[in-house]
Amino acid sequence: MKTVLVNAGRDRSVDGPWSALAAIAGIIAAVAGGYLNSFHGPFILDDKLAILANPSVADWHVGALFRPPEGTTAGRPLLNLTFAANWMLGGSNPWGYHLVNTLIHLLAAITLFGAMRRALALPTIRERFGNWAIPLSGLISVLWAVHPLQTAAVTYVSQRAECLMGLFYLFTLYAFFRAATASRHHAGWYAASVIACFCGMAVKEVMVTAPVLVLLFDSCLITHSPWAALRKRRWYYAGLVGSWIFLASLMINARVGDQGIGFNAGVPWWLYALTEAKVVLKYLGLFFFPHPLVFDYGREFFVSDWREVLPAIMVLAVIFAAIIALWRRSKPAGAVAGACFILLAPTSSFVPIALQPMAESRMYLPSAALTVLVALSAFDRFGRKTLMGSLLVAAGFIALTAQRNADYRNELRLWKDTLAKQPVNSRALTHLGAALARDGDSVAAIASYEAALRIDPGQVEATTNLGFEFLKAPELLEKAIGCFRHALQLNPKFASAHHGLANALSKLADGSPDAMFHYVEALRLNPYSAAAHDHFGVLLSTVPGRSLEAVEHFNRALQLDADYFGAHYNLANEKTKIPGAEGEAASHYRSALRLKPDFVAGHVSYGMLLSGLPGKSAEAMQEYRAAISIDPNCFPAHNNLANELSRIPGREVEAIAEYRETLRLNPDLPDAHYLLAAKLVAATGDLSGAIEHYLAAIRLRPDFALAHYNLAVAYARRGQEQEAARYFESALRLDPALDAARSNLERLRSARK
Repeated sequence: MKTVLVNAGRDRSVDGPWSALAAIAGIIAAVAGGYLNSFHGPFILDDKLAILANPSVADWHVGALFRPPEGTTAGRPLLNLTFAANWMLGGSNPWGYHLVNTLIHLLAAITLFGAMRRALALPTIRERFGNWAIPLSGLISVLWAVHPLQTAAVTYVSQRAECLMGLFYLFTLYAFFRAATASRHHAGWYAASVIACFCGMAVKEVMVTAPVLVLLFDSCLITHSPWAALRKRRWYYAGLVGSWIFLASLMINARVGDQGIGFNAGVPWWLYALTEAKVVLKYLGLFFFPHPLVFDYGREFFVSDWREVLPAIMVLAVIFAAIIALWRRSKPAGAVAGACFILLAPTSSFVPIALQPMAESRMYLPSAALTVLVALSAFDRFGRKTLMGSLLVAAGFIALTAQRNADYRNELRLWKDTLAKQPVNSRALTHLGAALARDGDSVAAIASYEAALRIDPGQVEATTNLGFEFLKAPELLEKAIGCFRHALQLNPKFASAHHGLANALSKLADGSPDAMFHYVEALRLNPYSAAAHDHFGVLLSTVPGRSLEAVEHFNRALQLDADYFGAHYNLANEKTKIPGAEGEAASHYRSALRLKPDFVAGHVSYGMLLSGLPGKSAEAMQEYRAAISIDPNCFPAHNNLANELSRIPGREVEAIAEYRETLRLNPDLPDAHYLLAAKLVAATGDLSGAIEHYLAAIRLRPDFALAHYNLAVAYARRGQEQEAARYFESALRLDPALDAARSNLERLRSARK
């Protein structure tokens, strides 16, 4: 670096407590400007695995918290703990998780400010930057914090791993600088640095480079030799090395190889290394020109031939040569430039990450090194003019960050944006299909899944999701079964495919035994699926003698997801079969309707429960009317409302109207015909209308003895004695204990004599 153009002797120092507070206030304002619009985005992609499908988040048992299941939090107990704290405070509301992510990012930016302020005051570089340590550190922190590239780590909730690890990484450096420059009480800062390093290891594996980077900066900025640094601070570095042992134990316990990471991940190391040459160059380009930002690059980002990346390898060779030249000219500058690549090494070298060769969130800390390098080089060249230019760049970054955050506000929008920028992406197509399915657009969802399978026929998730869409149409049941069976051929341990196949088989007349097998298998592979427990419970509820097992599965579903309205509804239905459990049933019906107020079947079933309870007739009718207001064609609601009205003196005409509406919607209900006929006779004396409906009831149910009897009574009242006698006789054949039919028949026969 060249000597700074500003004359340090003539410029008044801007260092001081008030200016430091002003810088921190500026960082807070900048982060707020960029991220306030990000708090209402939904959970997406890995968020659902890390939080919603992670039972340890809702379970404050120490063992569960610190040994989360396989997924994005496996081997990362401290990250899991923060999600659990979020859950305890706000449940599954994404707002709180976004807020915590932003606060962690803000703390990381303030820590970067503190570390830079300490570093710029070191004797080796104080002459160049010391008088401007606070404004430079503040601007570097602001530029880094609001760079649009950071949205991938901050706004994407499960990437809290990157932000939180970054915070501990930066604090490790900050505490080291404090300890190395302190005249007293330095032991506490050394201890704080080591503790922060251990904490970072419990958040994300990239922290593995922290001891290396500390040693690099120590040897370049303070002791001027790595051996001198190790000799001078041997106990400190021993503590940092101990964090590697801690990380190794976490990784072994988490079995990261089973999660598509490492040399057994199914991707050759050389192919991954070639791909990362393209990836690293892409990262650098996005740092200097953050467009287009892509949420998910997919597996298809892997290269297929080394010639594809030859230009990238040549460019990287030039960059590395430039870093070596910079190191020879200025070790501090070379160290900062090299830090970027050291930070990228765990994810962008030759250790494969099979499912995601590129992720913008991985630039979270490397971009800090680049920001420091660019900002200090610009200040070295242009002096204080750099400060004003940086403010303008920061303002532009804030606007771009807020604009990018708007894409995260809607899952459908985010996946469409991803595919517009990375169209050959089977995973994005799969998740776009899932978002379309949740929006009720089954046709578009199927098209998206099929497009994903054209790119990657081995996409198990797309195959399974396609089966779930086919399952919605009864005529496509066989296609659904075919999809689930094919998914299980691709991956016999894919729990969701077992679950889907069980759902499909349960719809077949002879499919229950096989369905039970696949439900058991699905829950063995993933015992934390609330939906699988609920659906298995529904099947068990149809099997005589297994009602208690069904209740257990419904309760388990609600333990896993208290807001699963279907489990509340199904548990309520099962409780109605148990004498004395009406109160519990009512409570679960209310919970289901609170969660899904437009659930028509829930209103009808709750109304049926209320109608059987003393003094609850008015509430029952209220539920039936609620169902009708949602779906005017819901004939069970009309029919049950008619039944309720028919019991109330003076409301027979209303009951008749509801029975007529019921039969208009579904004319094949013998009971409705029978009850309407009875009300027509009682309320209006309409014998002709009554006879018509009694005959309809008998046509639909020939063994309906009471319909035969009341039809005979109606014929007798009209003077049609022969018809009356015939139906009295048929009523007695169907029910010999019907004494009223016998006495009326004898009376008719006596009258004929």
